[in-house]
Amino acid sequence: MRKFFSFGLFLALGFLIFYLFLYQADLHRVGRYLAEADWMLLAAAVAVNLLSIVVRVWRWRVLLRPAKPDPSNITLAVATFGGYLISTVLPGRLGEVIRPLYVAAREDISRVTCLSTAVVERVLDVLALLILFGIYLFTFRPSTDEYSLELLMRIMAGGIAACLLVFGVLYWLVRTRRELPLPRALRPHVENVRRGLEFLSGARMAGSVLGLTLLIWLCVGLNTWMVVRAFGVSLPLTAPFMLMAVSAVGFLIPTPAGIGGVHKAFQVGLVVFHGVNYDLATAIALVGHALGLGPIALVGLAGFWWAGVPFKEMLRFAKMKD
Repeated sequence: MRKFFSFGLFLALGFLIFYLFLYQADLHRVGRYLAEADWMLLAAAVAVNLLSIVVRVWRWRVLLRPAKPDPSNITLAVATFGGYLISTVLPGRLGEVIRPLYVAAREDISRVTCLSTAVVERVLDVLALLILFGIYLFTFRPSTDEYSLELLMRIMAGGIAACLLVFGVLYWLVRTRRELPLPRALRPHVENVRRGLEFLSGARMAGSVLGLTLLIWLCVGLNTWMVVRAFGVSLPLTAPFMLMAVSAVGFLIPTPAGIGGVHKAFQVGLVVFHGVNYDLATAIALVGHALGLGPIALVGLAGFWWAGVPFKEMLRFAKMKD
């Protein structure tokens, strides 16, 4: 009963924010902007977005190689696309936890090791977003006051410093071979964490992971640019970096599929930073969110069906013990 109550609460929160997102918009004008969009360009944007997920699978495969030299591409793809499906249907980004647990069970890898690689992925993604957002701020002066700009710069610099600190600690954990003063029961788990971070010990593997992370976010940036351009809006080339960053903030609100939070964040980014018409920004946010998550979730659903994995089985992995 508590789970259904929590789900209903987060869903209600999402619809409340979505209502606020649409409250001041002229829906007739929004509909007209949607009808006039370049849907061929939007279809190309979907293809680029799906490519970014394929690159994520590739990056995860590199991260897992120290634990298992040849993990199944099919398993990693089903877990990755399926994780997005679960995060789309359920609140709290639950798919981010279930996907490494699913791979751990299917590939006979320690759950702690798989979870460690998932954490590394997220730290890398946050670091990439902060750096790209910093490039946006340095190359384009948004239409905000100096105080707001200074605050944004400080948040960006603090976030980058925090990510680098995390990587410094992780690197020390991998490189040190001393036995840590931990209870005996925890030592095997620490070794599994080290195995999941082993990519840090080799320059070639670390370079591959960093290069693939850059490719992922360049694909996402190109997707964002294509969505905006499909509505006839011309923005600086670095503007998608800002939109990606504010959308990530919107995803922090634990509503199913980021309903409301992502819409409002994308809308605010276009209106506040670049003075885009409110109704046009609303139309772009609606399409950007739908095409950003919808096709990936459908591929995840098809992957579950093809692999013969019931949706309930994916959820079951969250309850498994190591």
